[in-house]
Amino acid sequence: MGGALLDRIEELIGTPAQPDEVERTLTDGYAEALALEAERWRIHRRIGEAAAELEEGDAERVRELSKLARQLAKTDAQLARLRDRLAALRVHARDSQQLEAAKQSCP
Repeated sequence: MGGALLDRIEELIGTPAQPDEVERTLTDGYAEALALEAERWRIHRRIGEAAAELEEGDAERVRELSKLARQLAKTDAQLARLRDRLAALRVHARDSQQLEAAKQSCP
């Protein structure tokens, strides 16, 4: 996952909400989350295949499974971080909208 997207999310959270930019960033974030989910499924499938092919004393297959497990853990962490920051951005956007609506309703 690119750090640029997380940087953009953090930047938006730290400033007054710009609805168009927030929506574009949320859309990009959701697309990235879907890509990470797809990667997780590919890794899970490959782990299953490698495990099915595993034979006693098969060091190469063991190394592959270990590598896949590390990739899965990294992808899981990236996905969790992205989901957390997207949720924070949604809350920020909602709060900003409510504040703007309250300002407009006051004379």
